[in-house]
Amino acid sequence: MGRKFGWRSGKVTAHRVNTETLDTSSGGKQIVKYRAMTASGAILSTDHIIGVDTSSSGASAAVTLTIASGAYSDTGRIIIINDEGGDSASNAITIATEDSSTIDGSATATINTNNSTLGLYSNGTNWFSY
Repeated sequence: MGRKFGWRSGKVTAHRVNTETLDTSSGGKQIVKYRAMTASGAILSTDHIIGVDTSSSGASAAVTLTIASGAYSDTGRIIIINDEGGDSASNAITIATEDSSTIDGSATATINTNNSTLGLYSNGTNWFSY
C-alpha cells in the first residue's frame, strides 16, 4: 500500500514496504477518478476530482454538491472540486454534507469566484479545506 521515499543523487527512489504489486501501466503517473458535473448531485465515495460547469453551456444555474455519508469513513480522503465552466461568481457551487459533519466548522462551503478550486480532506469525521 504505502511507499517509503528516499533521496539519492537528486533522484527520488521508492522502496516497497509491503507485498502489493506496483502498477506501472500508467508510466508512474498517479491517475485518480474524475467526474464532470453540470447539475446538483451527490459526491460519491469513488469521486476524487470533480469538474463543475455552471456556465450557460453547463448547468446555467447554481449547483449544490452533497458529500454522501458513505464518503466519510476514510481518514485522509481528498476531494478536489473545480469551477471548470468559469462562472461560479454568477452561479455559485455549494458543497454540503449529508449528516452532521462539517466543512471547516460550517454546514457548507461555497465556490463563488470564477475558475476557483476547493480542495477538501477528511479526518474521518469532518472535512477541512486546503
